[in-house]
Amino acid sequence: MLRQLNDLILVVGVAILAVVVLLAMPGVLPLRILCAVLLVLILPGYALTAAFFPGHFLDIPQRVLFSLGLSLAVTALVGLSLHVLKQSLQLTSWSLALGGVTLAAALLAAWRRRSLVQPVYSPDTFRFKPNVREGVLLGLALFVTGAALQLARVPTPNPNVSGYTLLWMVPAENGSNQLRVGVDSKEFDITRYNVQLFDNGRLLERWPDLELEPGGSWQTAIELAATPAVTSTIEARLYRSDAPEQVYRRVRFVRGEQQAKD
Repeated sequence: MLRQLNDLILVVGVAILAVVVLLAMPGVLPLRILCAVLLVLILPGYALTAAFFPGHFLDIPQRVLFSLGLSLAVTALVGLSLHVLKQSLQLTSWSLALGGVTLAAALLAAWRRRSLVQPVYSPDTFRFKPNVREGVLLGLALFVTGAALQLARVPTPNPNVSGYTLLWMVPAENGSNQLRVGVDSKEFDITRYNVQLFDNGRLLERWPDLELEPGGSWQTAIELAATPAVTSTIEARLYRSDAPEQVYRRVRFVRGEQQAKD
């Protein structure tokens, strides 16, 4: 019976050794890299493959493909789980989590193997003809991996850092009566704005439905009347949709004098 579990015993032993090396041997870089590769790309997927297909002797190409795909999926899910649980994504948490998944999957695989009377088939040729269950599992592994890679491209906001938005207004450089008004979003989510422009308190123009993605910007040019005999204060106000009555940003320009901002 133990011969039936030799590969699982080896996987568990290597996983434990890899975790020990990563956590207790910081000075042996080549060995640490090898252990990290085993934990991320091979061991969890191999144990899960054995648990999902306890009575199948998979061909080498099939076993390699499932081990790699499931390992990547497990690594992605572990990272997302640690983030949701607000755990630090550090070497210790990664190593213990991946080692724990490998151990749990190996125990499940051993239990399922021992409950079988005999294997479903034995390997005779190298072939890759996955059945429906194998195809579904492989597809899910690839989907989770791709989704995790896509999420990894989007930076996660630090809970101690908040986004912000810039409102600006500058006169045209050619000496005309034009002003340029713009909004730059440095928020972490899509944000809706309302921009209003006033001349000495009188509403000149408004843009009530601006929607900017993170990193997006908007600007427009405003043609003003000829320079008045007395000073005129042009004021732009920015409101956010989540607080429509509160001025979020304000910028003023006194025609003929320097720009003032608050």
